[in-house]
Amino acid sequence: MSLQRTKMETSSSDFHLWNVFLGSEEWANRFNPILDATAELQAEIRRSWVKNPRGIKGDKFRVSYRMTARRKSQEAMSIEARTAMSKAAWFVATGYRPKKGK
Repeated sequence: MSLQRTKMETSSSDFHLWNVFLGSEEWANRFNPILDATAELQAEIRRSWVKNPRGIKGDKFRVSYRMTARRKSQEAMSIEARTAMSKAAWFVATGYRPKKGK
């Protein structure tokens, strides 16, 4: 499906719901194939070091992501406050100095 068709067929509320879902902890922890592959790779490396390789399971190496207190507080902020914080971070990262009075 083309981007233009998707934009025409998706309402702003649908788009917002998808963003909320994709940003949720459940999505980050359950549906990330990169995390699964990394955990299996780490388990294989560990299995090469130990006497009993069958005792090592890939689940022990799986990283789970939880929403941090900082992210929760950012979500509680107003859009204007989040925008100002994002701009300040980008200004520092790029070395840009905004003109005074703006």
